[in-house]
Amino acid sequence: MSKRRSKSCEAEPIGTKPKMEGEDDDELVMRLVAALSHGKVQEVFQKAISIALFLYDKKFGTIDKELEKHMEKMNHLENQISELNAKIEDMKKNGMTGLNVNGGENTSSPGGSVVSAEEKERKRSIIVTGIPEYGRSEREAWYWDQSCMSKILNYLDIGAPPVSFYRLGKKAERSRMMKVVFATSFDQKTVLARAPRLKYFPSGPVFVRPSLTKEQRVEYSKAQRDRFLSRSRVNSFPPPTNFIVTPPQLVDDPMDGMGNRDGDR
Repeated sequence: MSKRRSKSCEAEPIGTKPKMEGEDDDELVMRLVAALSHGKVQEVFQKAISIALFLYDKKFGTIDKELEKHMEKMNHLENQISELNAKIEDMKKNGMTGLNVNGGENTSSPGGSVVSAEEKERKRSIIVTGIPEYGRSEREAWYWDQSCMSKILNYLDIGAPPVSFYRLGKKAERSRMMKVVFATSFDQKTVLARAPRLKYFPSGPVFVRPSLTKEQRVEYSKAQRDRFLSRSRVNSFPPPTNFIVTPPQLVDDPMDGMGNRDGDR
């Protein structure tokens, strides 16, 4: 009696082995290795890698240049900070501060010294003595001073008007000095150069001197008194203590009779 074959035996081809687990992956890897070992494929990969490295080198080169620029800027700023710290230390030793009393920043002159806003204003200012003081109100007093100053500048042929002018100190029996500030130091120097003409001023002599510090005023007064005693009259010498001036009677035309044009204010 013959035995029947099993279905599994009938399905298997003769002379073949069943594949183990993982044999398909190994075969795929072997095929990739074989493909990569091909000369043309290697050449393509080498070119791609070279291009990528070139692009990275270029990018990193740009970054390096930017870093160098930033480092230069940082070094420059550090040097400036060191210079400022050194200046601040010098100013502290000399009893000065980086800001003036009004809170404004000081500036440096070409010689390196610190010039404050007050010093700049002094170089644009003059002190005038001999202008009578008059006015029943502040507005009337201002108009009087403005008119008198206009007459004086007209007499000296000064075209630039002052930026500001005001009386110094508190009201007293004597007429107070007037401080006049011009827009530029050139205008101030021009007025000082022509100030000697004011000793022939029609209404009486007017004295002009530059705006000075307390120490400079002491030296200036001493020098002027020495010249006065030696009979070398200087126009900007302050008037003697007994010098008393009285305002003109006509307020509508202050300091009239000066030889100016009619209607000049």
